[in-house]
Amino acid sequence: MRITTRVVCVTIIGLLITAFFVNSYVNSPCNYPDAYIVKNGNHEFIKLKGRRKLIVHDLFSLLINKTYEDSTLLPILVIEDGIIRGNVIPVEKGDYKFDGTILIKGKSLIVHLYLINTDDNTLPAYDWNGKYNLIKSNDIIK
Repeated sequence: MRITTRVVCVTIIGLLITAFFVNSYVNSPCNYPDAYIVKNGNHEFIKLKGRRKLIVHDLFSLLINKTYEDSTLLPILVIEDGIIRGNVIPVEKGDYKFDGTILIKGKSLIVHLYLINTDDNTLPAYDWNGKYNLIKSNDIIK
């Protein structure tokens, strides 16, 4: 009876760990492969989308490993082939400025930006860095 209880407990723990890793792989955060050029009046933006993990507050939340869809808008003065320096990307008051570059080549977009964290004097990589397919969208931001 005692050995059976141990075997059952070890089996259950093993199954839970396996389920956690499978769930982590399936629900892992990622950036979607497409980026969109969107407009608001005369202003153009690059819109990036992806999945992000919810912040974990307890063991149950860690096990269910939920994600949500998120997006960001990068205001770009002129969207054309070439390199856009991060330091010319406008940011709202109180937000960190950018360092690095955005490369546009035809329908390809490569984001390689860093946040200038003046609080900690660090340059963390921007979560939206990566290679994207650039698509001109008819979406209008409101």
